[in-house]
Amino acid sequence: MGAFDRETELHIFDQLTSKVAATVPCGMGSGDFNEELWLNSKVMKL
Repeated sequence: MGAFDRETELHIFDQLTSKVAATVPCGMGSGDFNEELWLNSKVMKL
């Protein structure tokens, strides 16, 4: 959303049903999200 001006960002944010957001680092390092540990092959094909 960095491409939008602040007023547009706030308007879009107010329209969201969920107000929780975060950046999730993906990878194999400590603290990174590894989808192979959480999702099985059937889920990943969807």
